[in-house]
Amino acid sequence: MRMVWLMSIGLFASLVAAPIIPPPFTLGGFALAAIFMKVHRPGTGALGLTDVREIHRTLPRPRPHDPRRHFNLKKGVFVGIDASGRAVYLPWLRLRKSHVDLVGITGMGKSVAASILVAQCAMAGEAVCVFDPKDDQFMATALFNIAKDKGLPFRLLDLRPGAPAQLGLFEGAEANEIEELLVAGFDLTEKGDMADVYRLDDRRAAALTARYMAENRVLNARQAFAALAPERKKHKDARKFWADLEELTGLACIDTRTGYDLRRLLEDGGILYVLGSTRYARTVKLQKMLCLRLMQIVERRPRTPAPRHCAVFLDEIKYLLSAEVVRAFGTVRDKSCHIIAAHQSLGDLRDCGNLDPVAVEGAIGNAGIKCVYRVNSPETAQWGARLSGQVIIGRESFEPARSWLGRPRRTWSEAQRPYIDENMFLALPPMVGVWLGEGIAKTVSLAPLPAKGERPHPIPAEDAALGPEAFPDSI
Repeated sequence: MRMVWLMSIGLFASLVAAPIIPPPFTLGGFALAAIFMKVHRPGTGALGLTDVREIHRTLPRPRPHDPRRHFNLKKGVFVGIDASGRAVYLPWLRLRKSHVDLVGITGMGKSVAASILVAQCAMAGEAVCVFDPKDDQFMATALFNIAKDKGLPFRLLDLRPGAPAQLGLFEGAEANEIEELLVAGFDLTEKGDMADVYRLDDRRAAALTARYMAENRVLNARQAFAALAPERKKHKDARKFWADLEELTGLACIDTRTGYDLRRLLEDGGILYVLGSTRYARTVKLQKMLCLRLMQIVERRPRTPAPRHCAVFLDEIKYLLSAEVVRAFGTVRDKSCHIIAAHQSLGDLRDCGNLDPVAVEGAIGNAGIKCVYRVNSPETAQWGARLSGQVIIGRESFEPARSWLGRPRRTWSEAQRPYIDENMFLALPPMVGVWLGEGIAKTVSLAPLPAKGERPHPIPAEDAALGPEAFPDSI
């Protein structure tokens, strides 16, 4: 405030001396006084705080680049370019011992970051599985190009209506695993409400169906549904289960006795790309079952010799979670499997159907590594700011003088603010994110992988079934 007082005197002196001093000096005095009056406003100020009206001046800007030029598996996993133009790498050990949580609104760069991460995982020999419920415009083509350039296996599974038969969902599954898949896909777990009484009948029917499929090596939902017609009459109270099983038979993508076996992915490595849906109920159920089936296979692998590392990307995670998959988050990490999850806000974790929101937030929120892009939710912005840590700033307070001859009072103190505050998370430009969990928070810029060329297509199974006549022994 002393500077304000001095500038006030300077302004007064300029007015008095205007008839004597040449005009340029007088105008300069006016301009200088105006600048200082604007910068040093009376009141209380804080050094290092951001102003939402000026935040765009301090935000990092995207840096166009080809991420493939920065791939260096010996240095680690390339995650982007920092503000100084240097490539930022994440240690392999850190990535493989942690899950990764990508947060941000649509179009800000979550899928770009995930594609760059899983591409390098595949190049390093890991088995990569990508679940894409929203059918990303570029990711499948970009990863297909990487696999083709590096000579890696690539397979696309399309779970949507109208897709050909491709997948042997229950291939190699034991009775208890089939039962778990049916319970998870059809949402039959206990929820602590009155409806649990009726779910008992549905779970009994699921157990019966699982035993029949395992004992008779029936690996097709349509065949099992037809063969269990007498049991459906006996267990009429399990209406929901039988209705859900019948709905599952309407998906041609699993209407096969063989098809693609998920175990091949963990044996051969490469990339498996799964196209799903965010709206079609049958496909949503199936993609949850497929996600759980992958977790089952991961957990069953022997620990010796050391199994192949596996990276799983779950985009728009709320359409892929079941109670069983949520629990698997805490177990598969020790089975050489790390998960990359993407969602738009913390609210998405509370909007996962009938799942316990506390359990979901605990599982996903505890990911050791996070990258936060622009968010629209103040709650999510505050969450990111807290995770970035606190820094010490100087805080200067002024009390103006009561007269022209008095002296203003000036005090100096220290305060704390988030290293990356809410204003920044609410205003980050596209393709710029904040990586948290590995040292000090880092703001990095990403660019997408090239996605030129033809989009990959699913490979139909050899025994693709077009109707009940494909299974005459089950009718």
